[in-house]
Amino acid sequence: MNIDMRYSVTIIVLLLSCSLLFAQQSEGKRRGTRLSKEEFQQKQQEYLSERMGLTSDEAMAFFPVYFELQQKREALNREAWRKFRKEKGVEHTEEEYAELVDNTVECRVKTAELEKEYYARFKTIISSRKLFRLQRAEIEFHRDLLRILHGPAGHVPTHQREDGRK
Repeated sequence: MNIDMRYSVTIIVLLLSCSLLFAQQSEGKRRGTRLSKEEFQQKQQEYLSERMGLTSDEAMAFFPVYFELQQKREALNREAWRKFRKEKGVEHTEEEYAELVDNTVECRVKTAELEKEYYARFKTIISSRKLFRLQRAEIEFHRDLLRILHGPAGHVPTHQREDGRK
């Protein structure tokens, strides 16, 4: 997988995580339960720690930096979505559309640069093998979360199945 593809996948995962957090909060309001941001992060930390095989010392060093990155990515995404929503339903000139597209691409570039910076920091905390596991675990976490929120009643997330089926 080339670097551009990895960045694209990562950006999609980030956007998905933000939207899942809000979807989970909305779903929680309907059911009378709601995870706070801290509770969501705790569940995410537990899941990722297990999937990455982190020691408690590695987790204590890694997750403050990881959540710092998430916070910065969320701010970039929030700004991009704010601009995008502001223009929803409005007809524009070709130049204005070009500016909107350029803003979206710029947000992706900034996110990729931010990730590159943080992945360099992560490498000083955990092994590259565990970083690789992180990328996969993030995707699995969000997939399982989607299944829990929107899947059939009684669905068991992949990581909890005894037979290991996907």
